[in-house]
Amino acid sequence: MAKPKIDDSVSLFPFLDIMASLIGILVLLITAATLAQIGKTVEDAADAEAAKKAQNRIVQYRAVRKRLTTETREQQQLRELVEQAEAARQQLEQLQAEVARLEAQQKVAQEQREKLPPLEAELKRLQERIEQAEPKLEDLQQQLAELRSLLANRKESGQSEIQILPSGSGYDLTPTFVECAASAVVLYDRPEPLRIPVGQLAASGAFASLLETVKQQPKGTLVFLVRPDGASTYQTARNIARRQYVTNGKLAVAGHGKIDLSMFQGRTE
Repeated sequence: MAKPKIDDSVSLFPFLDIMASLIGILVLLITAATLAQIGKTVEDAADAEAAKKAQNRIVQYRAVRKRLTTETREQQQLRELVEQAEAARQQLEQLQAEVARLEAQQKVAQEQREKLPPLEAELKRLQERIEQAEPKLEDLQQQLAELRSLLANRKESGQSEIQILPSGSGYDLTPTFVECAASAVVLYDRPEPLRIPVGQLAASGAFASLLETVKQQPKGTLVFLVRPDGASTYQTARNIARRQYVTNGKLAVAGHGKIDLSMFQGRTE
């Protein structure tokens, strides 16, 4: 049997294959590095652009904020000016109202000053009339007093006299008569009767003297002649007499005629 023939030739295919692979790997590494470098450059450029934009935005923001701050101050000043203008307007309105009021008062005062001379003339005329009327008034008052006196005399003369007669258990007493009318008492212890207003009776010296005279008489008694309208006067006079311990009595008188005491002429003091 024949021996196989041994091929002593050398094959370069594996070496070339390894070289091709190595070259491919190197190409890939170079490509990756190049791409990485390119990406980094792009990123740096993008970051620089973004930073620049951010810086611009910061500058714009600061400018806007400064402008807004300036506008806010200007608005505050504007509001203060508006408030001051409103206060000035109100003060002006108040002053205008005060001026109108003063003008109205001045107008009224002027009208009153214009009316004053006629009023003074009228006052002077009235004073002259009063001065002229005063003598006439005195004459009229005197005439009125005379008429009243005449009327009283006519009333007394128109009525019959009222005669007081002695009677009763006091016939032996010594009477002193006092008339009690509506507003006065009349003392008959003297030639001319004395009229005393009831308001002055307590302080009257004449009435006190009469009470003392009656009190000193052993049989003296005070007789009150009470008119129809003299009850209150009688009570006042009687109370004064009682305080002086003066014996007294009363006698009702009917009507307002003149009192006649002629029946006691010899018995009265």
